[in-house]
Amino acid sequence: MGALAMDGGERLRDAEAHMREQAGEGRGAGEDG
Repeated sequence: MGALAMDGGERLRDAEAHMREQAGEGRGAGEDG
């Protein structure tokens, strides 16, 4: 099912996107998800 991979990779990407949005870059947030 790949639930672990998604929880790890997706979660990491979500965290990075959130950090970027907070930094004021919010560029890959909408494009990534």
